[in-house]
Amino acid sequence: MVRGYMMSFLGRQYVVLQKKFIERYPHPWLVWEPGAWKAPPVDISTTSTQLPNKGKPAATPRGTDALCFELATPQTQTKVRIGRAEDNEIVLGDVTVSREHCVLRFDGKTRWVVSASPAVKSLVVAGVPLAPGAEATLFSGDMMQMGDVKLTFMVPSAFATRVAAAAPPETGAPH
Repeated sequence: MVRGYMMSFLGRQYVVLQKKFIERYPHPWLVWEPGAWKAPPVDISTTSTQLPNKGKPAATPRGTDALCFELATPQTQTKVRIGRAEDNEIVLGDVTVSREHCVLRFDGKTRWVVSASPAVKSLVVAGVPLAPGAEATLFSGDMMQMGDVKLTFMVPSAFATRVAAAAPPETGAPH
């Protein structure tokens, strides 16, 4: 499994660590962008699967916290499988995501590459549809859309900037 953190937690870490944040978290990140999902009503069985409501436009509710995945160092792991199945390194519990939707791979030098799984129906990378089995190099800020799920790839410096923007305001000492 890949380590995941809530953006709110990382924001508090940024307040404490400041310039040492990147030293503590030196790897690229995937940010699961908040969406318009809601928990199912309590009268629905936990075994029931419901498709998302296609009639309403997706909107990000205020105060929604993003889930952030720290990609492993190339020395420890060069391949990260993403999908709905529990044996993936990143598990996305969303009915619109395939069991194994895609694979991220470190090229051994400086780049991460995403490969669409052979049976995947829809993977869009940086606005461009990726055919099943095809690959694309990821650049910081690239968004991958898998069904209704959106993941943004970020290098450490760009991620630190985003976390800083989400960090709670520092509270000064009373006057």
